[in-house]
Amino acid sequence: MFFERHLENIIEHFIPETTPLRIVSEEIPLCEAYVRRLDISQMLPPIKEAKIGKGDAVDWLSETDSDAAHMEHFDFRTLLNQLSCLEELHLTYWVKQCGMNFEWKMFEMAERDCETLAMALESCKTLKDGGKALEEAIAQNSCLTECDVRLTDIDEQSASIINQVVRANKSASLTRRVVRANGSASVINQAVCADEHLEQEQADEEEAQDDEGESQDGEGQPQDDEVQPEDNEVQEQDDEVQEQDDEGQEQDDKVQ
Repeated sequence: MFFERHLENIIEHFIPETTPLRIVSEEIPLCEAYVRRLDISQMLPPIKEAKIGKGDAVDWLSETDSDAAHMEHFDFRTLLNQLSCLEELHLTYWVKQCGMNFEWKMFEMAERDCETLAMALESCKTLKDGGKALEEAIAQNSCLTECDVRLTDIDEQSASIINQVVRANKSASLTRRVVRANGSASVINQAVCADEHLEQEQADEEEAQDDEGESQDGEGQPQDDEVQPEDNEVQEQDDEVQEQDDEGQEQDDKVQ
């Protein structure tokens, strides 16, 4: 516990391009055998030099400067591949207690951070299964259309959990493509196939109902044709009555 907190404290106060990297590398041999969990609660960005203008006024780096979009944090490649007992890693890319120096870029993760972190995680083979973390991440994500988990170590139990999330997330197209490299792919793919089969069955049922409705409409047409002759007979009877009335009127005229 002490070595974990000690290493966390060093990383949380590490300032890229300012803090010497040897401060971290010197501690790794001491902590390596005792660090199983790291919970990094902040990641400090590089400190940019202030620009001095007229009247000694400080002109800090603005968000429009090119360097603002490329702020990189601590590079975990130098650390994770040496921690042979690490099982859990929790990271938060933000700055605690920034006070009046608040800027949105302090809470951003640079593209280069994503690349270096991915390479660092790939080099660390002792991390625990990340299926539960993946479940929490995609549970309410309606924008996700593809999930590639080939570089993760997911066991069958976690794959079953992801199954449930995939099938429950109807607002996303996640069920269309879930990529997996090893055996747990079968469990996840079962959910994909089950959803597609269920959707196909529903579509077939709707089509059958539409066909049945059309057939009923077709059966109703002959009934209308049967009603038509009856209307013709009534019309003929009315015509006969009218002729009789006309004949009676003619006879009355002759009598007069």
